[in-house]
Amino acid sequence: MPVATEAIATELENCPTQRRSLRVRAIRRFRNLIGTRAANSATLKAMSGFMKIAFEGIAIGLMPTSDVDDYVSDGYKSSVPFYDPRTYELPHESGAIDELKQVATGTRLLDAFCGQGREAKLLNDAGFDVTGIDVLAPMITNAQRYASDQSFSATFLVADFATFHSSPRFDVVYTSCWMYSTFQGRRRRLEFLRRCTDLCRESGTIVISFDPQVESKFKTLLRHSIARITALVTLGNMNSEIGERVGADNGLFWHCHTVDQVHQEVRDAGLYIVKTLHGTGGAPTTLILCPGTLETQPIQNGGAK
Repeated sequence: MPVATEAIATELENCPTQRRSLRVRAIRRFRNLIGTRAANSATLKAMSGFMKIAFEGIAIGLMPTSDVDDYVSDGYKSSVPFYDPRTYELPHESGAIDELKQVATGTRLLDAFCGQGREAKLLNDAGFDVTGIDVLAPMITNAQRYASDQSFSATFLVADFATFHSSPRFDVVYTSCWMYSTFQGRRRRLEFLRRCTDLCRESGTIVISFDPQVESKFKTLLRHSIARITALVTLGNMNSEIGERVGADNGLFWHCHTVDQVHQEVRDAGLYIVKTLHGTGGAPTTLILCPGTLETQPIQNGGAK
C-alpha cells in the first residue's frame, strides 16, 4: 500500500462513526457471511450469481433510503485504497472530456464528488480550472497529495454537494463517473439535477453519467421481486424501483437506468441534452446538459445529438 494511502487509512480509522441501525448491521453481517462461506464452499461458489441477486434484493427491500445512505457511507470509507488514483484507472472519461471541451463556454469547473483527484487531473490537463469537492476529508487530503505529486493545479475542498455554494457560479458542473446512478429514488435524482443547475451559470454546462440497464430482464425482475417480498415481510423499503442494486462485494448502491428514464428526469429538472455519449459494456452513458430548454438556449457548437 502506498505511504499516502496508509496515512489516509489511519485517518479513516480515527473518523467518528455513528451507530448504524439494526437493519444496516444485519445486511453487513449477511454480506460478510456470504463472502466467508463462498470462499470456503465450492457449491456456494457455483451459486454465487444467484446469491448476489438474492442478497441485493433482500438488502434493497430491508433498508429504507436513510439506511442505504449509511450503508454506502461505510462502503465509501472502506474503499479509499481501491480508489487511489495511482492504481485505479478508467478508460471512460477521455471521450467525454473531449466532447465537453467542444461545448463548454468557459473553463471554471466544479468537479463534484472528486474523490482523490483522478478526474481532476484529466480535467486540468484538458485546460479546465478545477475546484474539486468531496464530503470525506481523507479523500481530499489524498487529492491534494496527488496534485502535488503529479504537478497539476486544482483546488480541493471538503464540502457536501447538497449544501455547497459558490459565487460566481461555475461554467461547468462535472459529476464523477456513474454518480447519477448512486442516488436512490426519482425525487432525490431530481434534487441532484437541480443542485447541479444551482451551481452552474445560465449559459453553463452540466455533465452526468449513469449505469445503463444492460443485464437480462429476468435478473432485474427477480431481484426486484425479492426486494418487494422482503419489504412486505419486514415492513422495510416499500418504494424500491426496478433496476436498483446494492453491491455484495463493495458496499455501494447504484441504479441501472434506461436511457429513456434518465432523459425524462433530465427534462423534468429543467435541463436539455446537448450530447449523449452511449456507454457499451461496462462503460457509463454520459449526458452533456445545459440549463433551460432547447427553445430557451442556443444550440452549442454543432447542436444536440
